[in-house]
Amino acid sequence: MMTPATNRAYNPHARPTPSSEAAIREQAQRKSVRFHLGGHVTEHSARLVRQRVLDEVLEGQRSIVIDLAQALSFDSGSLGILVSITRRVQEASGVVELDNVSDQTRLLFKLMHLEAIFTIREPRAAAARRTPASSAVIPINKRAG
Repeated sequence: MMTPATNRAYNPHARPTPSSEAAIREQAQRKSVRFHLGGHVTEHSARLVRQRVLDEVLEGQRSIVIDLAQALSFDSGSLGILVSITRRVQEASGVVELDNVSDQTRLLFKLMHLEAIFTIREPRAAAARRTPASSAVIPINKRAG
């Protein structure tokens, strides 16, 4: 029987019991595993995510998605750990993708020359809105007379 202390739905940090471990491992073998970083991302919170990512890689997972939708800011240690996560997963023939990256965070990555290291998923809405270059609208500055 699962209790709130051992049920990952109530407590994501709970250690799985032997009966639930197989189900959790089976779930983790999906296409990709998603992790969320939010608020003011510190070195400490990034270390926690790194450990969970590396645990998944040891279990055979090769596709990792880190969702930054709720991330407000990053300290320098957390950026270093994100680079470390990316490199460690790549060494295991895997891929890390950053999802829901804000414009402000994209600018930070560009200024820090990190855009060459990270694979950033393009927002679905932006991809749908984008028009091909051949059909770009050019404004005309003539007044109707």
